Amino acid sequence: MSRLPVSIVVPVWNAVEVTLQCLAALRPTLGPADQVIVVDDGSSDPTAAALAERADWLEVVTHPANLGFAAACNDGAALARHELVIFLNNDTIPSAGWIEDLTAPFVDDTIGAAGPMSNAVSGTQQVVDATGAPVVDAAAAEIVSDLRAREGASWSDVSRLVGFCLAVRTEAFRELGGFDLCYGQGGYEDDDLCTRMLLASWRLVMAESAFVYHQYHSTFDANGIDWYRVQQGNGELYRAKLDRAFPLSVLVRCDGDQLTLLQSLLSIQRSLGESRYEVVLLVTDPEPIAQLLAALEGDVVVVRVRPDDRSWRRGQHVATGLRRISMRAGDELSPEEVELVLAAPIGTQLQPVAA
Repeated sequence: MSRLPVSIVVPVWNAVEVTLQCLAALRPTLGPADQVIVVDDGSSDPTAAALAERADWLEVVTHPANLGFAAACNDGAALARHELVIFLNNDTIPSAGWIEDLTAPFVDDTIGAAGPMSNAVSGTQQVVDATGAPVVDAAAAEIVSDLRAREGASWSDVSRLVGFCLAVRTEAFRELGGFDLCYGQGGYEDDDLCTRMLLASWRLVMAESAFVYHQYHSTFDANGIDWYRVQQGNGELYRAKLDRAFPLSVLVRCDGDQLTLLQSLLSIQRSLGESRYEVVLLVTDPEPIAQLLAALEGDVVVVRVRPDDRSWRRGQHVATGLRRISMRAGDELSPEEVELVLAAPIGTQLQPVAA
């Protein structure tokens, strides 16, 4: 099966035997143009020496101290050369064909991220038997292999993917700001990223025919970290971040006319009143509206974009609101539209009727 080359980021922190097991399984699955970036996140065991012995096929980034999973992934992704980046925990054992099936969904340009099935993962990616019971041993790989043999690559939409193995469009990951560093050692940074991707109108899919074996939180165990306590704390951080988020972001595409932009901004102000919201202005050239921009107050973000349809996506990546309204300068927002979108579920997108 032909596919695009990928950049694979493997964050490691001590647990050298676990890492070497992962790398040994990974290497035979690679294509000639694939890139593997290992981020040594402050290891104090023989990890550095072991990675140096594999410098012929690995790119190694070294952190002098442990910065946490999110920081390691972000620094690895900064070096990614390919359209897709795959984040792969070092406590995994990838199997033949995993990259092909994991990346197959990206033929659809609305898909932003994909994750595989596994023997040890929370949520819908957990392999189950005919009765719905989790399959946590080697039989999990056989179940997925049988599905692949019958149906080929297959995937389905989900609302959450787990970061133990996660394929993401590289450009989207970078524009969204990568993983949020607030989660420290790890946990919930994947939920956070998935939420931001969904808010930006990307689809998340579970690659049902891809399988990656997972030795659940082995790195935490090797470093003597209470995984459950860290997860609980980060869960509270994630929920608090959602509580602080703007209920609404209004994206306005500007084409250099102060009058039409002012018309839209006044309608936004009238319609939203005292509600919390942010305005994201998408401009190709801020100079023609510089005087107006200087006078704006409140939560206004100015994003310089290219004069093409992708400017909307760029704005979606920068916006932080839990719901989105997109409009062009000259469009007017009505109180009825605002009421409709604020009452709608998180992730709702609205395109007002042009004035």
